[in-house]
Amino acid sequence: MASKQMKLLDLSNNPLFVLTRPDPAARLWDGGSAGGSQNGSVGSSKRGAVLSGRGGVGLTRFNHAFAAGLHNIAGHNDNGDSDCDSILYDYGWDVESAIEIFSSGLRENTALEELRLSCTSMHPDATLAVFSALAVDVDNMGARSNDVLESLDVSHNCLLKPLPVVEGAEGAATALKQQVEELSVMLHNLVALQRLNLSATFLTFEQMTVLMLGIPSAVDVNRVHDDTFLKARTNKVERDHGVVENTSLTELDLSEIPMGDKGLEEVIQELLKGNKKLRTLLLRAIGQARTVGMQALAEVLQTNQHLQVLDLSKNAGIKDEGAQKLAYALMHNNRHAGDGLLSINMSSTSLTAFGVEALCQALCQGLAAMSSLVAFDLSNSHLDAGRDTHTPREWTIAAAKAIGTVLRCNPGLRFLSLSRCHISAAGAGQLAYELDNPQYDAGNSALQHLDLGYNPLGEDGVKEIVIALQSHRQLQTLSLAAVNLTTVGLSEVLHQFERNASLEELDLTHNFIKTVNPKAFASFNANNTTLRRIDLRWNRIEESECAALGSLFTLEAKTAALATMGEAKSLRQQLRDLLNLDEEAEEAPYVLCV
Repeated sequence: MASKQMKLLDLSNNPLFVLTRPDPAARLWDGGSAGGSQNGSVGSSKRGAVLSGRGGVGLTRFNHAFAAGLHNIAGHNDNGDSDCDSILYDYGWDVESAIEIFSSGLRENTALEELRLSCTSMHPDATLAVFSALAVDVDNMGARSNDVLESLDVSHNCLLKPLPVVEGAEGAATALKQQVEELSVMLHNLVALQRLNLSATFLTFEQMTVLMLGIPSAVDVNRVHDDTFLKARTNKVERDHGVVENTSLTELDLSEIPMGDKGLEEVIQELLKGNKKLRTLLLRAIGQARTVGMQALAEVLQTNQHLQVLDLSKNAGIKDEGAQKLAYALMHNNRHAGDGLLSINMSSTSLTAFGVEALCQALCQGLAAMSSLVAFDLSNSHLDAGRDTHTPREWTIAAAKAIGTVLRCNPGLRFLSLSRCHISAAGAGQLAYELDNPQYDAGNSALQHLDLGYNPLGEDGVKEIVIALQSHRQLQTLSLAAVNLTTVGLSEVLHQFERNASLEELDLTHNFIKTVNPKAFASFNANNTTLRRIDLRWNRIEESECAALGSLFTLEAKTAALATMGEAKSLRQQLRDLLNLDEEAEEAPYVLCV
């Protein structure tokens, strides 16, 4: 396969840009053909040539697969020879040379559609080299627009240095300002880019402003001539060469960049106003996002017609006040039917039942009236608390009723997470009623994944929940981790799901199960045809009993239990057909974790 046809390059989780000078007398790789290393491989797929080196590959220690793949990317040896001596001796052994090798490979490969460099210890010099390679013409080395690259992930790297704050560092500050300008221009030249992940890249607010909104037009894109750079507010200065101008970008991840209220007000608001194609915006853990920032976000969302996925999780400052701002925007948005939000993540945002009620009401009277919501995450909320003198029990029941309205308004909802929400047995009873409410039409519900873990449901609450879930014919995964389940409760769970024809994974970790009723387990194993993973770890089951259960829950045991399926095909083949398993799969599809 021609080297220039590589379309996917995934080198995530490798210390690529951390180099030390090796022993010149030692070889850095073993012999053998490319693709034989556990750390990396070169091959082909539906997307064309693929180089994958996840985990353990570094430019200081080229294993043969990575070196051969890099060798071919750079176009130095198109005949498939995996000998990499020529590369190393042409470029040298130091840090700059290794980065040059990598950049050369990117520059030569004009068909690359997806590049993943997450967690590769990327530093500012490597950042500029990589982006320059992606946005430089191969023939005349001039700036060009890259109309091929669609996905770029450089998350969890230190992309740029912060500006120095010490006196006498004007020269260094000017150079660093020029670096962020250059990066902004290069990023702007990736005109086909659809997915960009910049999460946890240690960008300052000023640097993020330039990359997202562009360089102030008063500043030359090649040199910085004054100190006004980055200091002007975004709503007063015309800017060029920003992500906001990208007409192809549909997914942007700015998580773990400490922007806070200021970022939401001055950057995200302008970004959503200017970019009309953005569908997914991920803003997890962005610092002190409070009422002011949520007000700014709500204002732009009220008129936004294109955003479908919004993640605000792990922003503890949002609280009920911020949720109310968001709820108002959702309720008064004037989108067309069927074109509302698909996913909203409010996990770990310090919500109480009061804020959850406001959101749920908005999702049913606003966007969700269009039946658009697919995923809803409220995990780590305080559903047993609110603003007035209601008891925790009353608040939990009220929150469960509000969640029930979302279920009824959105029959297409597939994912619902309520883990760590302080749902007691009383709240579980109300939630069970909502899950099996005749108005909900649970039989035609699309709900596939339900997480109720780490709630004090108790035996009675779990029983009511699993009974209610029997009518859900699409449910595939259920988490009942840490719900105070005992041996008796486990038997009830097994009994209720014995005839279930959809559930595939069941999480029962971190409970108080001491033993497993062998008759109940055997009956469940003989009659259930879909469940392929049960997780009982971190319970109190004896080691000898774990071994006995493991022998029952295997592919062979399940095949024998399903012997009544007929004899037209082998029982193993019938089982594989039933679970839609690849005949070549090496791992057994049934897993019991104890």
